[in-house]
Amino acid sequence: MRTLLFTIAYEGTDYVGWQRQPASAGVSVQGLIEEAHAQFAGPASVAGASRTDAGVHAYGQVASVTSQAPQPVDVLRRAMNATLPHDVRVLEVREMPRGFHARYHATRKT
Repeated sequence: MRTLLFTIAYEGTDYVGWQRQPASAGVSVQGLIEEAHAQFAGPASVAGASRTDAGVHAYGQVASVTSQAPQPVDVLRRAMNATLPHDVRVLEVREMPRGFHARYHATRKT
């Protein structure tokens, strides 16, 4: 297992917010990230540093991702962006130390 940090931007107009919801509630950004990752690298645990509400946009949302993906981080970022809708982009993927968690290790939010 490896721990990754994803920096994500999205236009939230068509989404129920960041946090995964039951399918009947609509599409969440977290759900899209998890589904895109699963398509080419298997399941992953995704935890955002914070949440956004329905319709809210974000530039620089940070999420920790626990993954078994063997791909280098640049390949992972490109594959994610090829799979995600045009209004959700992974801007950066970085390796992080084991135990890193975006929510608990956040030092500030804007």
